[in-house]
Amino acid sequence: MACRLMRTSIFRFSLTLLLFSLFVSPLSYGQVNVPNSYYLGLGDSISAGEGALPATDGFVYQLYKQEVFGSKQDTDFSNIAIRAAQTYHVLEHQVPQAICITGFQPNVITITVGANDFFAAAPNVDVNVIASIALRTAEIVNRLLNGFIYPDATSPGKTQACPGLPKVTILVANNYAIPHPDPAIALTLNNFAVAYDQFLRAALSNLAVPAGSRIAVVDLYSAFKGLKGLLLIRNHGGSTGPGPFDIEVHPNNVGHLVIAREFQRAWQALQQAQH
Repeated sequence: MACRLMRTSIFRFSLTLLLFSLFVSPLSYGQVNVPNSYYLGLGDSISAGEGALPATDGFVYQLYKQEVFGSKQDTDFSNIAIRAAQTYHVLEHQVPQAICITGFQPNVITITVGANDFFAAAPNVDVNVIASIALRTAEIVNRLLNGFIYPDATSPGKTQACPGLPKVTILVANNYAIPHPDPAIALTLNNFAVAYDQFLRAALSNLAVPAGSRIAVVDLYSAFKGLKGLLLIRNHGGSTGPGPFDIEVHPNNVGHLVIAREFQRAWQALQQAQH
């Protein structure tokens, strides 16, 4: 009796192992990751996914999940964008993370930035302020392309050289206009978006782009122009704070979908131009 129970137990255990191996093997095979590319999201709350529900439906995550830059098995992915980031924060904090950590160098980078600089300076915004925002955005791209000297956090008083990324594609967005319920403020916001786009394109055209690298402006201004229901401002009925610029300006899920589409379009245009 004891022997028969033992044989039964051994049989059941063997059957369990067989079923487990049959079930796990396909899963293990499907999760093999041999990356040939590395996609990195930089920038402000738009890149962080703010406004989308859930935030992981933001445009950066959509580009990865939709395999725009390569299949998931072939692509590593990180998003270090953060809410309220201005050009200075991206320049001094996110860029070092992107290029100073050797062995994890991205070859595709998307960037949204600039709007927080405007809101921080408002209402004292003139042409010179907008030009400086665009120049700092271009410097973000320049450092990613060509590297820079960075203070060594482990050795006070010393510096380290962070070389530029080899053969990197950088897609940097301009800013969409915000349909503020006050027509005068809406005009101001529109004028900022137009001027920022012009200054940004001019600044980027003066950068030294190493062989094998590429940059492109993603035209969110044109993509959003004339469309309704893409921003949370529509749901809040306009201003949500005491000041004229204290407004909810993040894209909703549909807005993030439009942004993802424009980044994909810019990427495909570069791919077609290359061939």
